[in-house]
Amino acid sequence: MSKRKLNIRRQEFKDKILVILENEIDEKTKAKINSCNSKNEIRKVICELTEYHSQLRENGIKSIYPSSKKKKPNLKGAEFDRTINSVKAIYTPMGNKR
Repeated sequence: MSKRKLNIRRQEFKDKILVILENEIDEKTKAKINSCNSKNEIRKVICELTEYHSQLRENGIKSIYPSSKKKKPNLKGAEFDRTINSVKAIYTPMGNKR
């Protein structure tokens, strides 16, 4: 996706949250949401507002909690031919792992 589309989607997400919770949250929280640069940052702020989670879900915001990244497998010292199942340790006759 282009940077412009991402910014538009992020701004729509912010606007939707602010419309839903406009009268119930304080100005400090609104400023935090407006200053966020990514959806995960916005979700971290929303995650702290536990009393409004059910209201957000009713209005179509399903992903309240920030997403976590999966760790990549460590491929050092292993035979690797571009598939995860092919990562196998090789032992030398002396017992050293390669």
